[in-house]
Amino acid sequence: MKTTSPHRAHLNVFSTRYAKRSLRRNLFLQAGSPLGSQLLLTGCSRTNRLPRAVTSAVLSVLFCFGLMGLPLQLHANDIEVTNTRLVAGDSPEYRLVEFDLSWNNSWRVEDLVDGDGHATGNWDAAWVFVKYRTADGDWTHAKLTVDGHSAGTASGEQMGAGAVVQIGLPDEGADWDRSGNPGVGAMVYRGEPGSGAFGVTGMRLRWDAGADGLQPEDEVIWRVFAVEMVLVPPGPFYLGSGGAEEHGFVAGGTIVESDGVSTGDSLRVTSDWDGCVADTEGCLWALGAMDEG
Repeated sequence: MKTTSPHRAHLNVFSTRYAKRSLRRNLFLQAGSPLGSQLLLTGCSRTNRLPRAVTSAVLSVLFCFGLMGLPLQLHANDIEVTNTRLVAGDSPEYRLVEFDLSWNNSWRVEDLVDGDGHATGNWDAAWVFVKYRTADGDWTHAKLTVDGHSAGTASGEQMGAGAVVQIGLPDEGADWDRSGNPGVGAMVYRGEPGSGAFGVTGMRLRWDAGADGLQPEDEVIWRVFAVEMVLVPPGPFYLGSGGAEEHGFVAGGTIVESDGVSTGDSLRVTSDWDGCVADTEGCLWALGAMDEG
């Protein structure tokens, strides 16, 4: 299979709203019942240009949550994919996509609040995926196998256990299937608690090129993308800071005015919340002029 060699990775847009080359995104986390883990995008790197539709579709909304009531400020920036190359697999239908991955201000914490009995952990990660196209074709998401991947060699700070490579499936509730439920990317994160620069060299993702209908002689253009993520552990959380920022989230029915300034309580979101948005008790509302409904 012939390929083009992608250029050195650079930071680019991961949504239509955020588009700085040197991106720093702060996440303010607060609170605590099971709603299911969620991951937040905080940055993006790619190896070369793709159509605008690909980059603008990655994310359009960024949520700021709270975790365990802690005013924890997290910075994420400068994620990069470099030294990409394609290596022959163990059979003609497979290819190994090799690259180095790094970003600054990485972390992993196993227990945010000592002694609370919950052992709630939190860490950042990179969602890594591959796009390809033939000379006259459209960009397509590369299918990955369920195994045969390599985390490479750790080169970052406090990374004694190296990195974890967790393959993501379109349907996480079903088993991997080569055509119906293939790997579409990998979540990469620290293998043990630590903080500082994250770095691995020689990471490999096993591309099932045969499942994508490619033949060894096909000419292929390919790119590796990395989007930084944050794990938000399952549990209740708060929307709103309780402050007076313009259009800030508040709990419905709690807005008060003092000296011309409006404030309201944060809304504690649990699995019982039905998603209602109104200025009534138990619903989400916001400061400033809004129309209900």
